[in-house]
Amino acid sequence: MPASPGFYHKPLSVQDMIDFVVARVLDHLDVPHNLVAAWG
Repeated sequence: MPASPGFYHKPLSVQDMIDFVVARVLDHLDVPHNLVAAWG
């Protein structure tokens, strides 16, 4: 899984982009989180 943030959620800071990548990793590991809303 590449560590490339998505920009469709319009990040406002570097922290937003980091949260996005971490959230995707947690999604793949089935770990619950509330960093970024799930893609619907």
